[in-house]
Amino acid sequence: MTAPDLPQPDLPPDSAPDSPLAGHAWFDALAPEHQVLAARATVLQEFPAGAFIARRGEPSRDWIGVDSGLIKLAVYTPDGRGCTFSGVPAGGWCGEGSVIKRELRRYDVIAIRDSRVLLVPEPVFNTLLAQSLPFASFVVTQLNERMGQFIATVQNDRLLSADAAWPRP
Repeated sequence: MTAPDLPQPDLPPDSAPDSPLAGHAWFDALAPEHQVLAARATVLQEFPAGAFIARRGEPSRDWIGVDSGLIKLAVYTPDGRGCTFSGVPAGGWCGEGSVIKRELRRYDVIAIRDSRVLLVPEPVFNTLLAQSLPFASFVVTQLNERMGQFIATVQNDRLLSADAAWPRP
């Protein structure tokens, strides 16, 4: 469902309804009209532990936030081997890179615990990214933190690998 297809409640243009987004720093920093846009379009959905929230290879239709519970980003091979990239606790957000690039998701998003998940549709996410400096700043910070995690992982992998740990003559 795209943003224009979503039901539009009768609200004054300058007020956001009570929303599960309230309390998230990026949402609270939005201008009132952007709060209304995000609140109207965002879906809150419950997933039991082990359920797939989004699947690898599917279009990235939503930016994903964790209202409660715990989710993970992982890939699995056909023979069942897996690699978990990250866990996302309550209050965390993920999937912005795939949504920005409008690409197929490169990993599965799975509930580790029973979780309530916020789904911000791609058109709304990209509208906020283009029109809201506070939102864009939040997303850039998210991407920067992910890059830091990636660099630390590569560094540890290379410095702590068996070859690197072996004494050299």
